[in-house]
Amino acid sequence: MLAAVFGLSIIASASAQTIGVSIPAATHGWAGGLNFHAEETKKRLEAAN
Repeated sequence: MLAAVFGLSIIASASAQTIGVSIPAATHGWAGGLNFHAEETKKRLEAAN
């Protein structure tokens, strides 16, 4: 019986698992400011070159 329990746990741990990550969009606050200034710098560099 004990061998069967360990066997089932090995089978269960072999299955594929997916981990999801949820982060807020960087549209406001500190991260939004970074994105804004990065985009403005990109525009200036593209216009200059």
